[in-house]
Amino acid sequence: MRINNTSKINFKGYDAAPIKNLYMQGVQEHDIFEELKQAATAENITLWAFDNKNFSQELERNHMHSGGRWAQDDKCFIKNDTKFDIKDIFKKEKTEKPPSRLIACHSQYDKHFPKSLKNTFNTNYKYSSTFLVGGNMFLGTNENGERWLLVGDEGYTERIWDVNLDSISKTYKVPKENITILKQPEFHLDMALRPVGYPYILINDPKLVEENIKKYRSKLPENMLEDYQKSKEENKYAPCEETIKALEEAGFKPIRIAGDYGFKNNGINYLNAIVHKNQNGAISYITNSTRNTEYEILDEIFRKDLKNALEGKVETENIHFISGKKVRNSRYDENSIMKNMRELSGGIHCMALEEPNFDVFA
Repeated sequence: MRINNTSKINFKGYDAAPIKNLYMQGVQEHDIFEELKQAATAENITLWAFDNKNFSQELERNHMHSGGRWAQDDKCFIKNDTKFDIKDIFKKEKTEKPPSRLIACHSQYDKHFPKSLKNTFNTNYKYSSTFLVGGNMFLGTNENGERWLLVGDEGYTERIWDVNLDSISKTYKVPKENITILKQPEFHLDMALRPVGYPYILINDPKLVEENIKKYRSKLPENMLEDYQKSKEENKYAPCEETIKALEEAGFKPIRIAGDYGFKNNGINYLNAIVHKNQNGAISYITNSTRNTEYEILDEIFRKDLKNALEGKVETENIHFISGKKVRNSRYDENSIMKNMRELSGGIHCMALEEPNFDVFA
């Protein structure tokens, strides 16, 4: 979908989107923040850090913020009618304009972030059980301007089947017939698939992962293939083919890719990513990295695979890899982002809350 400076596109979700701001909370790794800041700056996106009290565009090295780090899971931005620029609050004469952004929390799990956002950026918030977990849903619009919603069948504390679909439809302004409930392909959707602009959705194909490991086996750890095959045997989630069939029946066009190389004691996932769409309609892809480890060849393999997979479908401009520093004194060969993935099952998409640019997306 092409975008120009004057176009207005109806958007309230997490499909590929022009992103204005990113927010991280509970930031405990300075190098991850700085690397994401560098990528965000290159894409004209502002990155904010939240320390349970204040927002800042800087993060002091070795300053360990407390609190949960998963900014994506419990919050989302939706648009009010009146425009308002958050930078106005830093001017000497503060604007009297009403807030234009509404942050919606699906539960009262996180109280500090929305309250501080309201105090700092003049942004309203509200709580509701029908707001879905950010990592387990994707929201966008189709070619007719109708909203669509993908959601995994397990919510944060309850199964989605037990939630009133009428309420979800009203909350997200999505026709019920455009809500697609998927059996979990992973514990959250954003670990197994990634929309890159309707109707295309990247989806991890374990067969392609295994093919890549075999192809580059001499450049990867000796036991990686055996470890990966064992993890596949233990998989309890919906198989790739079942998810692809459900997506196709809902009108999407899944694109198979080797995107999740993770197995026990290893955290390598390229689908847990932030996707930014610029004013020309091209996307930039911000994802996790294996840099500074014996797996680092996988970054370039994924870069090539992504370019090939999207060729002729979605124009790709930049691919940014976020690693953090090399983890020392660990029994595992990993960097900071891989450690987060291994220990806490979350990557850069989980860590960053996206705010679309509502000057472009209506």
